[in-house]
Amino acid sequence: MSKKVVFSIVARNYLSLAYTLGDSLKKYNEDYEYHIIIADRFDGLDKNEEPFSVLSLDDIGLDSTLVDELAFKYNITEFCTAVKPYVFDYFFKKGFEKAIYFDPDICTFSSLTPIFDELEKKSIVVTPHFFTPEEDYTGTISEQLLLHAGGFNFGFVGVSKIGAGLAFVNWWKDRLTNFCYQDKIEALHTDQKWGDLIPSFFFNDLFVSTDLGRNMSFWNLHERNLVSREDSYFVENKITKQQTNQLIFYHFAGYEITRKDNLIHKNHREYNFSDFPEIDKLYRWYGEQLKKWNYEKYISIEYGYSSFNNKVLIKHYHRRLFRRLLMDGAVFQDPFNVSSADHNFFNLLNNNKLITKSNENLDKANEVTMNGFDRKLKMINRFMKIVKIVLGADKYFLLLKFFQRYSKVENQYFLFKEYSKDYKFFNENRQKEFLIK
Repeated sequence: MSKKVVFSIVARNYLSLAYTLGDSLKKYNEDYEYHIIIADRFDGLDKNEEPFSVLSLDDIGLDSTLVDELAFKYNITEFCTAVKPYVFDYFFKKGFEKAIYFDPDICTFSSLTPIFDELEKKSIVVTPHFFTPEEDYTGTISEQLLLHAGGFNFGFVGVSKIGAGLAFVNWWKDRLTNFCYQDKIEALHTDQKWGDLIPSFFFNDLFVSTDLGRNMSFWNLHERNLVSREDSYFVENKITKQQTNQLIFYHFAGYEITRKDNLIHKNHREYNFSDFPEIDKLYRWYGEQLKKWNYEKYISIEYGYSSFNNKVLIKHYHRRLFRRLLMDGAVFQDPFNVSSADHNFFNLLNNNKLITKSNENLDKANEVTMNGFDRKLKMINRFMKIVKIVLGADKYFLLLKFFQRYSKVENQYFLFKEYSKDYKFFNENRQKEFLIK
């Protein structure tokens, strides 16, 4: 019998989610192993004390220099995603023949045997966000947003060693090492947009599942209806009324344990629990499971790669400027170390007044969270009207077109006086010059 494994990847603050996933997997007593990979510092964890197997990035053989680079240039979501193909590679080298990845905010509700059976015949198993076409689209998550995020949801992916499985993992690993960003201008959404190329590159080895019971979540509630029958959940196709599948796994993306504003997803106001009583029941159960697995204990753990080793917060623009310097061939031995003798990135930032006293997390700032946004926007609009008058309409809109790319953090590295003489404008469509050294 072939060796099988299921795994998830988390920072330490999401361990209770990964434990809840593991608990749901245990109910079916199937012949696979479950492991949790920590994409974070390992401080405070004792492998012998944790309720499930936890592995560090060192355990799976990632070079420490590579870990430092990935952990610094990527934010927490991007970093956890970027190491995903490395984990598949690790398990295949350990003798496993089939592997399933789940995001930690997933729970299983029936056997995974159908998925492992599919991996007997195909190398890659994926799930679309939804798959029932509508002339008049009824979903609240826009189709345009999905064109950016990707057709498949990579909170789940199954890979086997047969066929092109290893070739896919190696290709995927190479892409995510350098291009696992969330960036609309560059048409990137961590690993998911790369998934859109799989049907072109690995068509004969790909199985696209149209099982309604896989990866049910807020993005397909317009397509799927959850119903309970005796001790099991089933999912019906709302649109065609012609398909029902047993629920295999549900993806609690955007879950807010406080259930603030009674929203199914904390950032999408379109779906309210009061409109989905069966979903409400399921989410209440999930909240109880998270509490059972010490959610409050883990959620407060600070991400180990969120700051330099002097506790100064690493901000979004620090990470993107670091990326740009790497593209230009710069070398930093340990970007987190403020006292490193060689190629000290912190000092480079500090000398150019790019280290501030504020520990505000700018990654979370938007028009909803920013205080006085409407007032500030009016001030900016007044200023831009003056700019339009000075330049004229044609040059004003040409300037806006230019600013679409110029405003990328990667194009601000002229702020380093040490690099300003060699400044090159960054256009994502013309990256080859950065990749060939």
